[in-house]
Amino acid sequence: MNNKNILDLNNIKKIHFIGIGGICISGIAKIFLKKGYIITGSDIIKNNIIKDLDNIGIKIYIGHNKNNIYNSDIIIFSSAIKPDNVEILEAINLNIPILSRGEILNKLTKNYYSICIAGSHGKTTITSIISFIFINSGYNITFLSGGILKNFNSNYNLGNSKYFVIESDESDSTFLKLNPSVSIISNIDNDHLIFYNNDFNNLKNSFIKFINNVPKNGLSIICIDNKILKDILYNNNFVCKIITYGFDDSADVVITEYFQYNFFSKFLLKSNKYKDFNFSIKINYLPGKYNALNITASVILTILEGIDHKLVIKSLLDFKGINRRFEILKYKFINKNLYNKKIFLISDYGHHPSEINSVIQNIRLGWSDYKIIMIFQPHRYTRTNSLLFDFIKILIKVDYLILLDIFSAGEDNLYNISSKNIFLKIKLYKKNNIFYLKNINNISNILNKLITYKNIILIQGAGNINDIILNNLNL
Repeated sequence: MNNKNILDLNNIKKIHFIGIGGICISGIAKIFLKKGYIITGSDIIKNNIIKDLDNIGIKIYIGHNKNNIYNSDIIIFSSAIKPDNVEILEAINLNIPILSRGEILNKLTKNYYSICIAGSHGKTTITSIISFIFINSGYNITFLSGGILKNFNSNYNLGNSKYFVIESDESDSTFLKLNPSVSIISNIDNDHLIFYNNDFNNLKNSFIKFINNVPKNGLSIICIDNKILKDILYNNNFVCKIITYGFDDSADVVITEYFQYNFFSKFLLKSNKYKDFNFSIKINYLPGKYNALNITASVILTILEGIDHKLVIKSLLDFKGINRRFEILKYKFINKNLYNKKIFLISDYGHHPSEINSVIQNIRLGWSDYKIIMIFQPHRYTRTNSLLFDFIKILIKVDYLILLDIFSAGEDNLYNISSKNIFLKIKLYKKNNIFYLKNINNISNILNKLITYKNIILIQGAGNINDIILNNLNL
């Protein structure tokens, strides 16, 4: 689109981002700001990311208008932006080069040793752990993650080493535009299928292409606990080196002796094939077997890149976690009626049934005597519609469920679906333990009635649920 293939980033000064309020594209904007470019951006609402961009001097326009792009040398747009966006149309009219998020990442990563982390679930956590281990071990790497690392209060860094650690998004096949020297794949699940014409094989084939994009002298680190990935490895021959990991005994690096108590977990890595991977791991802020998998992928990568295993182990103990990834917000609930109650308030970004199920299993394992009060905001009409019965099967496992309306993420409701569909189905089984909350002001009253002695209040979802709940609970 508009001469983008011959675009030389060295010859431009001003970049405008359409849909700049997303976590990843805002990180790209910050990287280019640090590189010395003039940055502007637009979005439809003022969220916390927009406020942060404004605070560091990026000019932000709320609302899309053709005047926003004038004097820009290049336009970058997020995957949420539609082709008929007024700023896109004006850029075409003015012959300003237009690049998607994937296309700009292709140019940005081209001269780096790129470590690209993909998967339906867990890629943000793996990207964040790897990035922290590198930096904590003295490497000034560049990284871009879909979550805020609590150690840095940031989701990006512009470094001066050869490394670029990057979360690689399959939702719109952006990851196929990257230049991986090394790839990591955590799993493949039935999400974002609307982009793949509702054909799971199309999604699966995109991951096969992603592995094939790794050069012959490169490496792909793959979790074989995931049946789809295990089948892919069995039925395909790849030119790059493959290392597998998982609880599965057939993995190259096997996780054993897993133990968890509250937020603390430990496990043992064993490998008959690689002598460097035989030691124990301890970590304080990433409980759950799914996080043991994420940690293991990160350990394999960083040790293979030359970081001493003692530094890796120390970094894992120093790691403070990621915002909204099973993040503890409060130990005691701030309410005069609820003192002396053992209550955890935890926020988690998971929005797919598989992710939510992992979170529930995590709590049942680490807090077996606690009751779960989940406040859940479904994310996207398409996902809610296609996975409705999967959601019902998982959500019925919590002790109490409070449902908010679906967060649209810019989608039109073509299916006439709402959270009430979930509510009515679950209500058949949990007559008194489920609530459909149309008025968020009622949240405190409901919680006051539900909370007993030991409770975990779980804020679950990828939309604006975290801000909504915390604002209404005055936390």
